Amino acid sequence: MIQSQQHDSLSNNYLANRYLGLRHGQSEANVAEIVVSTPATGLDHYGLTALGRQQVNISVNNCPLLDRNIQLFCSDFRRTMETARIVQDITLCSEPRVDSRLRERDFGDWELKSSKIYPEIWQQDAIDPTHRLGNSESALNVRNRLVDLVRCIEAEMQGLTILLVSHADPLQILQTAFLGIDVSLHRSVDAWGTAEIRQFVADKQNEI
Repeated sequence: MIQSQQHDSLSNNYLANRYLGLRHGQSEANVAEIVVSTPATGLDHYGLTALGRQQVNISVNNCPLLDRNIQLFCSDFRRTMETARIVQDITLCSEPRVDSRLRERDFGDWELKSSKIYPEIWQQDAIDPTHRLGNSESALNVRNRLVDLVRCIEAEMQGLTILLVSHADPLQILQTAFLGIDVSLHRSVDAWGTAEIRQFVADKQNEI
């Protein structure tokens, strides 16, 4: 296994904010079982299904950590934007802050092809997290851009609950930075279900 030389771990840092992740609800791409990972496709197409909207409603209404004081950040893809709007409608929080660093991992040549390719890419991630199989974005690059976002938030805000609305692979990969493990191990962490809300814990002081 090639160990990525990471300087981006969040596990040993005291964080000034509490961080939660929310994966978008079921999308039209999930139902079609295709990869939708580039801005050219994902910004304007493949939004939430009716079930996906229902999933988000249920998750948000059943999460005691969400209220009007949360700071909401989301990917600019249609499915995550629609998810964030539901969060805003329910919690009455401020306008979502859209940030491209929360975008889906770019799966390159597999765009609009079968999502059955994912396990092959994940298997390669475990061997070399810097790989770009089929012109896909490396796992390490995904981690770096997400950690950069968290550090920017830390520099701007403190004492807040931050909700990051993103996609399965980015959230999965970001967990490795909070846990202080190599990004090559991202599939060893429990996978995120659609519309699942989970807290990122980097320090016991932040744990509920």
